[in-house]
Amino acid sequence: MTASTAIALNPRTIISELEKLKPQMEAALPRHLNPDRMARIALTALRLNPKLFNCTPESFYGAIIAASQLGLEPNINGQCYLIPYKDTCTLVPGWRGYMDLLSRTGRASAWTGAVYDGDEFDFEYGDKPFVRHKPGKWSGDKDALIYTYSVGRQNGMEWPVIDVWDIDKIWAHRDRNNRCYNKKDHYSFTHPEMYARKVPLLQVLKYLPSSVEMANATALDLSASEGRQKLTIDMALHNQLEAGGEPIEDTSEAETLMEQLHWPDHKREMARQNYEGRADELVGYLKGELAKTQGNGNGNGHQANGNGHAQPAQSAQPAASAQPQQQAQPATKPQTRGAVRW
Repeated sequence: MTASTAIALNPRTIISELEKLKPQMEAALPRHLNPDRMARIALTALRLNPKLFNCTPESFYGAIIAASQLGLEPNINGQCYLIPYKDTCTLVPGWRGYMDLLSRTGRASAWTGAVYDGDEFDFEYGDKPFVRHKPGKWSGDKDALIYTYSVGRQNGMEWPVIDVWDIDKIWAHRDRNNRCYNKKDHYSFTHPEMYARKVPLLQVLKYLPSSVEMANATALDLSASEGRQKLTIDMALHNQLEAGGEPIEDTSEAETLMEQLHWPDHKREMARQNYEGRADELVGYLKGELAKTQGNGNGNGHQANGNGHAQPAQSAQPAASAQPQQQAQPATKPQTRGAVRW
């Protein structure tokens, strides 16, 4: 089966196709999993997320086999997720999956936590790092999430490796590294806590023993985040999980131009769809639009004088502007010797 033989999954043939793939899945699976269970998990994933039916068979079955190679069960206890991206089924490891892969090395362990408004939370870096966290009454409320952290410990080491991220820093990190053409296609919008917990965990894992499975999981994570994961059955069977799809298209200049034009979200989305895969053309169009607004005096505040030279537009200032206006300062988070207390 190839992606060209079918546009999307056929519900009538899924069971028979999974039966055909069982011998290949059995060869890829670790001891604690079996192909019958993976087939049932695949069917459950389709039932829970019907959008997966719009994915190509190659990407769906490739993701199932790749999960089998890693020994992770999709959508089970946050080990990994099958997430549709356009017509592609992407495999995204979850933070529980990473901790499982680390524990299999037998040389280290790690865990991660989410801190909510009202929790008692304290941490400190240095030569004796620590994290102390006591959940409060709002624990688990996604709108009250303020920090995530991870703690890793290598066997025989006296002190752990820790990392703590403020939630605003996490979303800024996501937005800065999100290379999906439609920014909201990023899986963090549908699985926010999973992504938020995973960010500090991936930093901690850099200092702990690794494995082939861990490296493959990280590669899959990166390609999914960049919107270029293109798994096939052959890639999964030959453990070629680091291979990506088409080259990443840099759309940062287009996004900056749309910001300068002050376009509303629906207009930006329309432009992304109309020029999908043609970022250079979109940039050219946006530059033309920006030049029009500047020519009308509505762009960056420059006007043309009698000699044809641009001069900054003079804006009327109120008489009371001699004194700088006082602005309310946002509340700061209390800190104790570099730690944060709640």
